[in-house]
Amino acid sequence: MERINGQFLSHYIIPPDAECIATRLVNKKWAVWTDEGQPPFQYKEFTKWTEAIKFLRNKFENRYYPEEYWGPEGFGLDDDIYSLEPNKNKQLED
Repeated sequence: MERINGQFLSHYIIPPDAECIATRLVNKKWAVWTDEGQPPFQYKEFTKWTEAIKFLRNKFENRYYPEEYWGPEGFGLDDDIYSLEPNKNKQLED
C-alpha cells in the first residue's frame, strides 16, 4: 500500500469484531479496506473521496447490515458525507 498519512477512519462495523476503514494516502488518493481476517488486508484505491464513500456505502448495503452499523467517522451530524471529505478532528455525536 502507498504510504498512509496516519488518518484511519472507520465507516461501518462488520460483525462480530471487524470494521471497514478508509484512509488518505500521501499520494492524495483514498484507500478502503476491511480488517477481517489476518493482515495483510486487501485494499482498493480511489482518486476522489466521493468515489470511496459511494463504494463503502454500496458494499455496506449489499451485505444487508443493520443501519446502526453505519457510522462514518470524521463528520458532524449535519455534514454531507458524500461531498465533504472526513475531518479527523470531528466525530459523530450520539
